[in-house]
Amino acid sequence: MNTDLSEVNDYWSLQDWLDDYCQEAKHDGWHNYGPADLPTYLSDPVRILLMGAESGGYEWCPKTPPDEYIKWIRGNEWTPRNGSVFVAVIREYIALLLGEKPVPQFDRSRFAQYYQDVDLLVEKMRGTIYMNARVTSNDSRSSREDKGGIWSDINEFAPYRRQFIQVLRPRIVICAGASARESLFIDGGAFPSTALRKERVFPVDNCIVVMARHLSRFGGYRIMHEIAFECASMYAAKDWSDN
Repeated sequence: MNTDLSEVNDYWSLQDWLDDYCQEAKHDGWHNYGPADLPTYLSDPVRILLMGAESGGYEWCPKTPPDEYIKWIRGNEWTPRNGSVFVAVIREYIALLLGEKPVPQFDRSRFAQYYQDVDLLVEKMRGTIYMNARVTSNDSRSSREDKGGIWSDINEFAPYRRQFIQVLRPRIVICAGASARESLFIDGGAFPSTALRKERVFPVDNCIVVMARHLSRFGGYRIMHEIAFECASMYAAKDWSDN
C-alpha cells in the first residue's frame, strides 16, 4: 500500500485505500460503507451518518458495496427498517423546524406508516451514510454478535473511521448501540473517548451526535420521536455557515 491514510482526501480514494488494506491484511471480505447515492449525500445540507452494530447479514461477505443497506430495507429487515425510519423522522422534523412549522405531537400510527412505506425509506436512505461496527466479514458462522471480531475491527479500523468522517463531514452522526458507540468514541478514532457525554444528543466538533439503543430494541417509537425532536431542534438552532 503506497498511500498514507492521512493523505486520503476524497470518498473514492477512501474506498480504494480500504480495498488495498483489506487485501494486504488478507481479510476474507469487507464492506465499503457509505451512501448508496454519493451525489445526493454531497448535495444534502443535513448529511447524516448512521452508525450501527450488526452481525446478521455479514456472514462470509466478499467486498460489499454501499447500497447493500438499501437491499435490506427492501427485504423488510427489522433493524435496517428501524434505522431508516429514525433517519426519515429526523429529516422530517428538521424540515419542519427550518420552515418554522411545528413538529407534530407523537402519534404511533405515523411511525407505523413510515415503517411500511418502503419507497420513502429508501429515498431517505439513499443519501445517508450507513456504517457498521464491523468492517470485515463476520466469520463466526453465526448471525449472533461476535464481540471478539467487533472489538478487533473497532481497534484495527479506528484511524480509517476517523479519516472517513473527516473527509465526508457528516453533520449528524447517529450512534445506535454499545458497539457502535465504542467504534466511534475511541482514542485515535473518529472522536476521543473524552468527548462522550451522558446526554442523548450533544455536539462534538462540527457535528451533532445522537445516542440511541441498538435499533433492534430501540425502546419504542415514542423514544424515537423524542430523540429525533431533540436532534432536529439542535440542528435548526446551529449556525452551519462554517461547515
